[in-house]
Amino acid sequence: MSQSIVPSSPTNGRTGQPDDIWSNGVGRNVGHGVGSGALAPVGPQTGGALGMPMQSQNAGGGPPLKKIHRVLRGRYGVALGLGMLGALAGGVWGWFSSAPEYKATGSITIDPVIKDIDSADRVIPLYQSFMKTKAAELNGPDTVKDAMSSAPWRDDGGAKLDGDKDHNERLVDGFIRNLSVNYDQNSYNIYFTYNHEDPKLARAGVEAMLAAAADNWERTGINDTENTIVATNSAINTNLNARSGLQRQIDRLTNEFGTTNLDIRETQLNNELDKLNTDIRNLRVATRLADDALSRESTATTQDLAKNDETLRTLLAERRAADRQMANTRQRFGAKHPQVTQAQQFLDQLDQDIEAYAETLRTDTAAMPNPGGGIFGSEEAIIMVDRNMLDALETQLRLKEEMRAEFQTEQQKLVTASAEVERLERQRDGLDREGERLTARMNELQSNRALQGQNFRASGVGPASVDADKRSRMALVGAVGGASVPIGIVLLMGLLDTRYRYSDDAAAEQMSGLTLLGILPNLPDRLSDPEQASIAAHCVHQIRTMLQLGARTDDPLSYCMTSATSGDGKTSLTLAMGLSFAASGSRTLMIDTDLVGQGLSDRLGIRGEDSPQGLLDSLRDVESYDQFVHPTDVADLALLPVGAAEGGHAGGISPQAMRRLIAKAKHDYDIVLVDTGPILGSIEATPVAAAVDGVILAVSRGQDRQFVDRALAHLNSIGAKVAGVVFNRAQNDDFEKSINGMSMKSVARSTPANGRITGGVAGALTGQTN
Repeated sequence: MSQSIVPSSPTNGRTGQPDDIWSNGVGRNVGHGVGSGALAPVGPQTGGALGMPMQSQNAGGGPPLKKIHRVLRGRYGVALGLGMLGALAGGVWGWFSSAPEYKATGSITIDPVIKDIDSADRVIPLYQSFMKTKAAELNGPDTVKDAMSSAPWRDDGGAKLDGDKDHNERLVDGFIRNLSVNYDQNSYNIYFTYNHEDPKLARAGVEAMLAAAADNWERTGINDTENTIVATNSAINTNLNARSGLQRQIDRLTNEFGTTNLDIRETQLNNELDKLNTDIRNLRVATRLADDALSRESTATTQDLAKNDETLRTLLAERRAADRQMANTRQRFGAKHPQVTQAQQFLDQLDQDIEAYAETLRTDTAAMPNPGGGIFGSEEAIIMVDRNMLDALETQLRLKEEMRAEFQTEQQKLVTASAEVERLERQRDGLDREGERLTARMNELQSNRALQGQNFRASGVGPASVDADKRSRMALVGAVGGASVPIGIVLLMGLLDTRYRYSDDAAAEQMSGLTLLGILPNLPDRLSDPEQASIAAHCVHQIRTMLQLGARTDDPLSYCMTSATSGDGKTSLTLAMGLSFAASGSRTLMIDTDLVGQGLSDRLGIRGEDSPQGLLDSLRDVESYDQFVHPTDVADLALLPVGAAEGGHAGGISPQAMRRLIAKAKHDYDIVLVDTGPILGSIEATPVAAAVDGVILAVSRGQDRQFVDRALAHLNSIGAKVAGVVFNRAQNDDFEKSINGMSMKSVARSTPANGRITGGVAGALTGQTN
């Protein structure tokens, strides 16, 4: 057998270990790739030691109900008990936290028809407006104060007003909050409603309001009403006079501009100014062009001059007629005929006359480009101008500028007048509103005067009835709230509890990508029950079977048993696995590298004082390691003990030395199992984990998750291959549910209760804390 760990597998240059030993999550460390090699995949939903399905979740995933179940698992009784107590307390509190509210109603009636003996009956003017105003008045603080001072309210125990102003205001505000005064437009009634927890005070509140309304009606005297009417009428007249004065000022300002709407005049002025500005710009351009043209030597052609001069146009017409006549004469008599010569002389003289006249025109006129804008009323590109035309343009420009100045002056006056008119109109509108208010007040006063002692009736008040009873709803709210608080506290405690409590915790999202090889029961210190011994042995055999089924090669393999911290049962697991591999016919060597605990050596009775040679001697002399190996009472099972090594010798263990020792041992054994200290608490665990083919991590119930996470992170950082996780000390109910339908009794009957290997495996798991 060769010295390499797995000869058929390519090695990783960083660790010297095979890259493709693990596949499809079997022993795969988080963050490492997957290849094919020494161990075959167990399957995407690989079962544990008892066939329990592997729960592969994404980090942070899983349905909320499943998370809640995981937090409350094992705490349901406490949560439900506390929740029921909280619901009972909350329901009682909710029931007594509110009382039923009672409502009493009453009304007053005001007849709109005024009965008059001496004249025909009259109708109250603006009756609906009067009733709305009256309802608002009755709902005001003055009427409420009268009601709270009345006999019905005082006699029935209502809150009394005193000399404290702030105290009285609070009482009045509280009374108004419980009071409702409404006018029904389809009736002659104003309705009063008063709500209170005391039915007696609910009725008293309405009776007090009816008494206050009647008293208010009676207190309104005719003389007071008449005096108020006179004063109001005087205010109306004053208002009208002031309004008329403002209107006269407005009319005077607007008449100056010939219109009552100054906005229209302002728009007209703006349009006129825009047109004048355009004309002035065009005239300035035309004047400048004309002046420039006349100041230059004229180069206008005879044809251009003829456009503006009638005489020149006549001469040119005669020239064209004479030319046609000469052409006819030449054609008739020939070029040398005397008549042709005479006609040619006439044409030459006419040309001289035309050119002389044109030259005279050139001294007084000039050609310029048409500036556009409709000034010359022509579409000709060239315009002939003279001094008279230039004078006309300058005169027209001056008149336009004078007109613009006048319009601008008027515009400034118009702006000032508009602002003043706007101010006066605002004052007038204010007087209009005040006049409307005074008129409405006058109508109300006249109605009150007509109704003195008439048309008012108050109805009786019936017993108060229940308006709203919130006790049932508040009890329900209190029960829900009372139950939620303790359950929430239990949930919070569960969220803060980071320990592993059940076997499926080791296969949840925190351990994603790792195989749960199996679970082990929580056994007593003294294992005397054959049934429990059989089940424990069955679990270990299942873990061993999982590892054997996962192997892709028949070559020997090495495994390291470690844990995050001490006390997770790794030493017991190592011994039990050794017994199980030996029972299956595999030649098995156990190596104790736990320099501090030395549990494996101690369990087999090979202590350092009795056998000082062991691990360190084997590392120094690998070729002769077998002389330090001790056989056991079990066939095919041997132990390489710690020997005299102690914790201080941990620095002498290196990954290279461990690889050489394990490679040598694999020549002689089928399986090499290494027991080492906790990965987070010992020095020797790191080189051992980096040297073996696979690391088996023992996690016991009650272990803190953060330590397991740190352990996995450390194994990942050193390039170790994690073969899987074994959950130790599982509770009975958790353990029973994971047997996949196979009852404990059937397992016990199927395994010899006192068999050598079975009993030995179960005993190896009993009462160990290392």
